[in-house]
Amino acid sequence: IESQIQTLTNSLIVMDEKEILVKHKLLFTMIDGKICNAISSNTCTQECYLCGATAKDFNKI
Repeated sequence: IESQIQTLTNSLIVMDEKEILVKHKLLFTMIDGKICNAISSNTCTQECYLCGATAKDFNKI
């Protein structure tokens, strides 16, 4: 993902004979469970992406 962010190109928008140049800057600021699992290579969505514990494991605490 980082390499894709580095290769982003600017967008040129023309409105009413005026040009607007948009420079894209993406930042990881908020992520959901799907992204957490993808980043941590967790294949099971029922497991904690940090420690791998399941609901059954958490009930034992």
